Amino acid sequence: MDIFSKGWVRLPVLALVLLLSLMPNDGAYGDLPGLRLPDWIGVQVSLSGTPEVDRPFSVTGTVEVLIGELKAAPYAFHLPDGLKVISGVRQGELTLKQGESRRIELRCQLSKAAPDASLTLEVEAPYPIKALTAEIDSRFEKEEDYEVGSLKRHLDSLKGSHIFSAMEPFSAREEEGFDGHEEEAFTYYFRSTETSDARFAMLGGQVTPPPGGWKGSREKESARDLLNRNPRLAELLQKAGKSPEMLIEEDDRQTYSLALEELKSGQQVEALKRFRSLAAVTSAGSTIQFAATNGEAVALFASGESSQAEAIWNRLGRSDSPLSRYAHFNFGEALRARGDRTAAETEYKQALKLNQAYTLARRRLSER
Repeated sequence: MDIFSKGWVRLPVLALVLLLSLMPNDGAYGDLPGLRLPDWIGVQVSLSGTPEVDRPFSVTGTVEVLIGELKAAPYAFHLPDGLKVISGVRQGELTLKQGESRRIELRCQLSKAAPDASLTLEVEAPYPIKALTAEIDSRFEKEEDYEVGSLKRHLDSLKGSHIFSAMEPFSAREEEGFDGHEEEAFTYYFRSTETSDARFAMLGGQVTPPPGGWKGSREKESARDLLNRNPRLAELLQKAGKSPEMLIEEDDRQTYSLALEELKSGQQVEALKRFRSLAAVTSAGSTIQFAATNGEAVALFASGESSQAEAIWNRLGRSDSPLSRYAHFNFGEALRARGDRTAAETEYKQALKLNQAYTLARRRLSER
């Protein structure tokens, strides 16, 4: 899994949402290809704000009858594990006439992290045969008679009910929440043994070491240098169906991961050298370059060079990178660690301004 790509945590839910949105309506209710059976129920679900752990938020479901009517039709919200309902009715029945709609509101709160979650509202709606038949006659009056007749015969053969649903994906980690999809985000928080009061946001490295362990990759020639020294190698890779750019990107990720491992094991000097080397490569992707520069600051701080680290975070915080909120947070952590709470609060507020669901920054502001 490529944790350096945008929205990697959200991939399973987003892929499902995209797939459902692209699926044609043909066959959804038993109709033939060509003419499609009209939707007779509309369902929507929305959130009042970005879900965060231990903070209440509202869920609003809307059900509208487009054709026919509903009589005691069951509905239900499907909630992820750890999400409790504070107020409102999670399931029940709806009776509505054509043109009527109903808003169903829940007040909810997460008791634990939900990094890849979604809320779904489902409504079980019986087929309104007569009303749909009239709608088909009206909507498809200019279509071929055999197509209209075929669709109506299929409609007559349908039994039972159809389930209409709407889904809203979200992500809520202990440190940060995301509404709809997770944007580019840091996934790891480093605690320095020298400053146990500070938590520095960093891009997480790969979980497992490469084949042969980290030792074999510490001093190897980088893929970028290798390709620069041997231009023909890029041609050979392309002929073999391999991407030189992907090879370099993977090598950069491994370099970052190795530097992070060194930092975690107390090898600040080695980590600093590796972070600096990667941050200096202008051809590296913007995410990894930002992450490496941030890693350089963390390594400096862990080595006792707090003023240099703060200068880097101050500079990164002024960038237009979507990750700049983490530079503000880390700068705040550094200021807080040396006792300047007023200045630290300013940085936490800046991080919150860039993402109002930055839970950890909000918690820092509430601490005294």
